[in-house]
Amino acid sequence: MSILSVTRSLIRHLLIVPASALFVVVVAFCIPANATTVIHRSIPEMTGVSELVISGVVTQVRQNQPSASGLPSTKVTIAVDKVFKGFASAPTITISIPGGVRDGRIMRIPGMPSFDVGQEVVVFLERAAYGWIPSGLSNGKFQVVTDDRGRRLAWRDTASLHRIPVNASVTRHATAESDVLLFDDLVEMIQQGLRTTKVPSAASTPEGGAR
Repeated sequence: MSILSVTRSLIRHLLIVPASALFVVVVAFCIPANATTVIHRSIPEMTGVSELVISGVVTQVRQNQPSASGLPSTKVTIAVDKVFKGFASAPTITISIPGGVRDGRIMRIPGMPSFDVGQEVVVFLERAAYGWIPSGLSNGKFQVVTDDRGRRLAWRDTASLHRIPVNASVTRHATAESDVLLFDDLVEMIQQGLRTTKVPSAASTPEGGAR
């Protein structure tokens, strides 16, 4: 199942709650896995299937942006620090996250990552009709932090994802990976993916100046 088909499925199951609410009501669907199910890939495999992999700092989060579906979209601008895969012709890139705030109500898609201004991130991206989106939903976003021992860590929040294997050859290393890694280990895993992946040729440039 492609990320686009997963996204369309998720949009049909948007959770809508008042923005002023202090808690989120979790709605249980008859088949909840359909709303958050993604292929469980290792980081080298994620690198292989992603068209663009970058690190940087979130500089802007714009909610209630127009989208082709008519539903709200959140635009996230990232100041690019390093391009691991793909090509960035501008200092920033903008990615699109389906969901957002409209008329005082939150529309949230389970499994989609959230972003805050000032976050240092590593993101795995693929191209959609409306711009760049994270590969594998929250699987494709790591936040970089420094712990109290001075170590740089990269972690991702996959609590709302249901990750399933397709076959043993595709996901043999994925289940052994932690969602909290040393930053240098994450970089090495990305480099491992690059060594086994043919770099894509240049293509047209969507919003954000990267391709």
